[in-house]
Amino acid sequence: MRFSFNLLLLILLNISFYSYANDVKVIYPEQKSVNKKLILTGTVMAKQDAYLASLEEGLVETLFVEAGDQVIKGQTLLKLDNTLAIIQLKQAQAIQLSAKIQLQEAQRLHDEVIDLAKKQVVPATLSAERKANRANSQALLAKATAELALQQEIVNRHILTAPFSGIIAKRNVDIGEWVGQQNQLLQLVSDNDLRLLIDIPQEHVRTIQNQENSKISVTSDIDNSQTYQLNLSQLVAVSNPLSRTVQARIDLPKNSAFIPGTSARAQFLLPQQGRQQVLLPKSTLKRHPDGSYSVFSVIDNKVKRHSIKVLQHLGEQVSVQGVPNNSAVIVSGNELLTEGLIVNSSAAKANN
Repeated sequence: MRFSFNLLLLILLNISFYSYANDVKVIYPEQKSVNKKLILTGTVMAKQDAYLASLEEGLVETLFVEAGDQVIKGQTLLKLDNTLAIIQLKQAQAIQLSAKIQLQEAQRLHDEVIDLAKKQVVPATLSAERKANRANSQALLAKATAELALQQEIVNRHILTAPFSGIIAKRNVDIGEWVGQQNQLLQLVSDNDLRLLIDIPQEHVRTIQNQENSKISVTSDIDNSQTYQLNLSQLVAVSNPLSRTVQARIDLPKNSAFIPGTSARAQFLLPQQGRQQVLLPKSTLKRHPDGSYSVFSVIDNKVKRHSIKVLQHLGEQVSVQGVPNNSAVIVSGNELLTEGLIVNSSAAKANN
């Protein structure tokens, strides 16, 4: 009784398999060249990123900014105690004023002796002496003016201003600290002039150089809702001896979602060399225990198995080599198919 039941079950399974295998759907994929996608991750960097230092040493008197503040070019960031510099500036102003008065007096005496010399009342040597005194006074005034300008510049250098617009990334100083010209007081980063730095593997450098005008898809890792189509700005033709890579630079659009120091992904489309490829749905693949793949096609209503090579996974599709031209590839049910099985096929729409 048990034997009869098992025999009946086997017959039903064979009938089910035969019915399933006799009704298959196929697609007719096209052979074509496929661009290879090279996706690399890089770092967003500001074109202007500076550690600011004071041009004079001194005691920090006032801080006008904090880390995270947005500043504009020329804005005052920090002020040093300039008491002594102001005193010296006033001294220089007084010296210049004295030099001006001396020059005015020398000019008056020179003009006076010229009128007398015309009347031959005074000797010529006195006229020459007054002329020399006037020249000396002019030189003293010029020296005093230069010293005043120098002292004014020293006073100005006690104030640190922003060399460009951006964000204060770091503040390394506090009020009351003594700082010198070698101290890094503030870090200023331009947030509106950014670029993406990417390390290109050496085997792809020549291909990317030959496609200088092709668009690159760039997406920020902190906001992947928008992808920008950008051009390669610069390829630094010097390889890193450790990583064997070449740095690529991509200028990023202003007022975008990128933030300095974060990561972003760049997708390069590289032309596929050599044989043409076929795009197939993943459901057409049959994987074998050794890791290889095959697909089944229908030739004269019979199943034919083809060993193929999977080149690239593209979402729900795969790029493969090894499928004969104009083959009707079976879309699903590959697990139950065997070579030589007679089937009836209906064409499905290919998604490639």
